[in-house]
Amino acid sequence: MKERFKMFRRKGGMFYARDTATMSKESLGTKDREQASRLVAAKNQAQEQPALNKGMAKVYLAAASPEFALRTWTDVMEKYVTSGAESSKDRKERAFRSRPYVGLHKLKLIDTAAEHLFAVLEHQKAGNSTHHYLRRLHNFALHLGWLLAPVMSDEEIARMEQEMKAVEPNFKAVEQSYGENVLNITLARGYVKKLLLNAKVVRFLTSKHPDIYSEFEAVAAMETL
Repeated sequence: MKERFKMFRRKGGMFYARDTATMSKESLGTKDREQASRLVAAKNQAQEQPALNKGMAKVYLAAASPEFALRTWTDVMEKYVTSGAESSKDRKERAFRSRPYVGLHKLKLIDTAAEHLFAVLEHQKAGNSTHHYLRRLHNFALHLGWLLAPVMSDEEIARMEQEMKAVEPNFKAVEQSYGENVLNITLARGYVKKLLLNAKVVRFLTSKHPDIYSEFEAVAAMETL
């Protein structure tokens, strides 16, 4: 396995570790080469161990319980939809069919990382319902024993929800003004097209304001906004 952290020495003799994934640098706090080597080796081992543990878990589960290693979030969703009150079934199905969950459906539980769940929460179409059902879905998978450990803590989900609430008014403002802006641009494009059908206007613009004429041509040629 390729080592992620590389050791290098700066002027003055201090050793540093470079993260080859992010290209960030961190002081190892020592000028002793042997000690610096041990510190970098420890950082690489800490980085490799989770991947190694996960690989070993996959091999073990594939042998001991093949269905465990093959379960996807769709399996959890289907199970969750049929749980609880019948009156909530339609709401759950609609939530899981929504766009924020598209990337989660075929993802195997054992391959799930925190960034996969954050991608759901950070989707531009995600709302309070998305946050609510993702938390429920995650905890339901744990309850069933289909997740070996929490992928993300309640505190992380709660923090993300607070961040999303802070920017939600901006998204709503954009959504509310989008339709009006599109209408105004469509009307303006139609007016520009009519102007360019007038030979006198075209002669005037090309001779006096060629830059404006070029912009008008581009607007008139637009097929989509």
